[in-house]
Amino acid sequence: MGSDDTDLELRTLPEESLDELYELAPCGYLSIWPDGTVARVNHTLASWVGRSRHELVGKVRFPDLLTVGGQVYYETHVAPLLFMQGSVEQIAIDLRCVGRVASVLMSAVQKYDPKSGRTAYTRITLFDVSERRRYERELLHERRRAEQEAQARAEFAAMVSHEIRTPLSAIISVAELLEQSHPPEAQQRLVTLLSSSTHNLLCLVNDVLDYSKLESGKLTLHEQPVDLPSAMLELADLQRPRIDAQQVGLDVLVDERIPRWVYCDRVKLGQIITNLVGNAIKFTPQGFINVSAMVTELLPELVSVRFEVADTGVGIAPKLLSHVFERFTQSEQELQERRGTGLGLAISQKLVQLLGGQLVASSTEGHGSRFSFVLRLRRVAPDCA
Repeated sequence: MGSDDTDLELRTLPEESLDELYELAPCGYLSIWPDGTVARVNHTLASWVGRSRHELVGKVRFPDLLTVGGQVYYETHVAPLLFMQGSVEQIAIDLRCVGRVASVLMSAVQKYDPKSGRTAYTRITLFDVSERRRYERELLHERRRAEQEAQARAEFAAMVSHEIRTPLSAIISVAELLEQSHPPEAQQRLVTLLSSSTHNLLCLVNDVLDYSKLESGKLTLHEQPVDLPSAMLELADLQRPRIDAQQVGLDVLVDERIPRWVYCDRVKLGQIITNLVGNAIKFTPQGFINVSAMVTELLPELVSVRFEVADTGVGIAPKLLSHVFERFTQSEQELQERRGTGLGLAISQKLVQLLGGQLVASSTEGHGSRFSFVLRLRRVAPDCA
């Protein structure tokens, strides 16, 4: 339907229908004279403020219908803005209604006398958004409550994990002493099982403690000058005993263009690489694990480095790939063998984000997985290294 058809409909619409639309609209309409006195008001607005049209028209100024704070805001902000612009839209203001104060959005436009060019009257539209504001406040309250509960849970988990770690360390020490005492062959299997189980339990407790700190925002960055190439080689060497025990190959590639000294949190970077390599070891029964650090951008004061851990293991099923960074997500193999907490990759992602990057995963089931992230690191001035 064209604009001409629309104009025709409006011209032929009965006068009583137009009045009905004006009077019973779900929003408040009024017109005011230049001095603010109500010149016309619809039934909806009159019912909101609890006054008849006779009590309003020519007797009440529009600002008088507002709260004290609303009157001050209207006189000092809205009215001058309306005078300068000729219109205002979606101005939040409080209206005094029957038994309540309504939050309304006010839109207004000035109509001018064609002869004098002065303001003839101002047409105002008011939308009651009290319910929406109440709903927004409830959402905000629920969000704060949920955040407080999450923080309380994280603090409780951290406290319990910390308390468990002390006696657990003692059990691990006893298990190591038993192994060194060369127990009889019949008991050796039990001692080995005890040692393995306590180490797994300690890893679980450490994961819970780390995740709790990350969730509660208590983990902060400690940047310091780091010899990045040497640090990468050392981190890889720390994993060689685990890799050699599984008879898996390990290749480490560090880009020669990487500046020797950069500012970084070595502990957190080391935890990320250790987690990723450990994850690769679990799912690579044979083949290779490749750890690399390659320059993607080299500037006088900054360097962007792409860190990557890739393996030739079992890979990740497509249905799990998009969820690998969610907490407590485990592969079918992990569930079957009851290995891991399902927190390692979630912790790694949060640590990478804390360092300013984003951990990305790609995988082909049966052909291995690849985890990578890019960090922008400040270069250390030569005289500070």
